[in-house]
Amino acid sequence: MEKIITFDLDGTLADSCNSVVNCINYTLQHEGKNSINDSLITPMVGIGINNILKELGIQIDLDLYNYFFKLKFLSQITLYEDSIKVLSQARLLGYKIAIVTNREQQLAEIISLTLNLHEIVDGIFGIKEGINPKPHSDLFKIVEKELQGKIVCHIGDHLADIGAAENFNIPIALINRNKSKIYKNIKLQSTDLENLLLLIENQINSLTK
Repeated sequence: MEKIITFDLDGTLADSCNSVVNCINYTLQHEGKNSINDSLITPMVGIGINNILKELGIQIDLDLYNYFFKLKFLSQITLYEDSIKVLSQARLLGYKIAIVTNREQQLAEIISLTLNLHEIVDGIFGIKEGINPKPHSDLFKIVEKELQGKIVCHIGDHLADIGAAENFNIPIALINRNKSKIYKNIKLQSTDLENLLLLIENQINSLTK
């Protein structure tokens, strides 16, 4: 059976904080509502727009948000310097690679194309009707079915990633880009994505000996 490593998108492979914050506030302003302080939105980037709005206690037209995002803010997303290298290394190690994101599926695919991730990964898996976002495990079930393999680890940066991995009973590896979050109960975590992949590979090899 094929071994699969899943990667979160926002905050793990790509820096999208500015794009999400700016698009939310642009949509609010377009609707004649007050903008939200950037510092309130930034920590939640990656949990999905529906969850962000729920946590903030606000409502916006999501179709309008997605329209503005594609039109004005897509270019503000940038890949972290190590992302392509690590994805390529994972493929060379024999893993299938999937991106698992709380983004809406169509937008996730557009972002992937824009960042040229589609050339490296085996699948992009986002939210659509009937599929619950992380921390639910729906996306992982779909990954294993469509890629015909077994997920051996999920790499992410948020509590939603931890919860989803726990709910699906797979190891979680945390990438700590901002170097401030330390989760004492998570064995696999690093500020460096390449080092994190090495830790994952070592753990998998130790379990198969």
